[in-house]
Amino acid sequence: MMASKKFFIDEEELCCAICLDLWIEKDNRVLPCQHTFCLECLENISNNSIIKCPTCTKSFISPIGGAVNLPKNPLKHALQKDVNKEKLCTKHEKTAITPIFVCSTCREENICEDCFQLDHSPSKCKLISLNHLEQNNTIFRNECQNILDEQMTKEEENKMRLHNYVIELKNECLAKIDKVVNKLEDEIIRFYEYKMASLMRISEKLNDKFVDESKIKEDIKELSYLKLIEDNSPIISIDCRLIRSNSKKDITKIHKVNTFEILMEKFFLTDEGLYELLAEVYLKDENQLSMIYFRERNDSEPKVFFLDKLIMKFVVTDRNIYALSAIDGSLLKCSKADHHQLEFDTLFDSEAKMKVIDEKTFSYFDKTSTKLFATEDKDNHEYVLTYETFDINVIFFFEDNSLKWTKKIFNHVENFCLMGNGSIVTSFGNQLTILDKNSGKDLHILKLNNFAISTICYLKTGNLIIQTDELSELKLFTNDLKFRQNLHLHSERKCKGVTKSGLLCLNSSVYKNVIHLYKLI
Repeated sequence: MMASKKFFIDEEELCCAICLDLWIEKDNRVLPCQHTFCLECLENISNNSIIKCPTCTKSFISPIGGAVNLPKNPLKHALQKDVNKEKLCTKHEKTAITPIFVCSTCREENICEDCFQLDHSPSKCKLISLNHLEQNNTIFRNECQNILDEQMTKEEENKMRLHNYVIELKNECLAKIDKVVNKLEDEIIRFYEYKMASLMRISEKLNDKFVDESKIKEDIKELSYLKLIEDNSPIISIDCRLIRSNSKKDITKIHKVNTFEILMEKFFLTDEGLYELLAEVYLKDENQLSMIYFRERNDSEPKVFFLDKLIMKFVVTDRNIYALSAIDGSLLKCSKADHHQLEFDTLFDSEAKMKVIDEKTFSYFDKTSTKLFATEDKDNHEYVLTYETFDINVIFFFEDNSLKWTKKIFNHVENFCLMGNGSIVTSFGNQLTILDKNSGKDLHILKLNNFAISTICYLKTGNLIIQTDELSELKLFTNDLKFRQNLHLHSERKCKGVTKSGLLCLNSSVYKNVIHLYKLI
């Protein structure tokens, strides 16, 4: 028996020098110089029965009938016959078991008997026939390709939807600009029509024999003072961004990562730990200062911060602490610091509130109904919202330390949530409403049938967690109020908020003064 030998062929030798395709896969012909080309390529370069080899540049007379009568390269048939020869195991160089088996664990093909006994025992490897593997791969590829095709179609639809949205936004903005420009142009025309008419009347008075020279000079002087000038530099502000929402898959479980025992009535949970306020109800003397206790863990020694003002509510962000004065409800702010004395600046006091709203609505102020919310986006813009009850309910919304807008509400808003981009979500009864951060106008409204909303929280993924009067369940919505899924809890637990990283704060079902932090998975 002849010993088996291995031969290797350079793939470049199998390429047609004219079209650069593999001639072994096509109808080919060999020139007398032994260079092989595609038949179609040889027919294209044949010139008056003369064929010039593109590789060695030798010229040959084409046979009678043309290049089709040149001989074929026999290597193609030799390689085709080799496919049907016995397959060998590359490790032991023995004939593979028939039908051909592969090891899906080790990712090896052509398993021989030695492979089966020495290297791929059924206890540690999964052996499968090559035909079965190829069938499974074909089914998998078809299923995945269908999913990919559907996803591509959806992505194209989303792309067109966003494109149309941007075009509509552009047209809307241009329409607003045109409206303002047209108004300004009309104002310019009216002004100079008036001024030119006034100058013409003065010119006509010059023809009067008894012209009042001092009056004419005075009128000319007065008209020279009358000018139409720019009130300020043009300000064009379009705050519209596209955000990437990494919703991924549904949340399947929640995993407890931390627990705190709450010692004070007023507290705020963050990723860095628990802040608690020694509130004004415990301080009998108004000259006393409020204090904030901070613990990284439940068993940590608390760090005490002394505040220079008496406060009744507070919110902690990455960089700042926002608070409401216990004396007059003024909005306060201080930077987070390592030292123990925190000094607050007044962002908005009670006098400023009286100027913004009608003074008569300020006759009654209910401190117990006051709410405070704050967040900072990835560009370090600061958004603060206060909800205060006078004779009517008023929302004050601040951006970067300045009052952006106020909104009077006749119904009592039960819940608020500041999203990551500064937009506001409110709830009243079973109704959810998203407010525009630039104007306070309603953007989206959704009513939940047969549910009263008790808590709204924002996740960094761009989703909203909403708890209704059904305390053993949370509802997950997108930031445009589209329902995604229900998240079932093991027992009835009240949601107390979400930290910036997305840790869910739930009170204990047994001990109301214990808060558990859960990671959503």
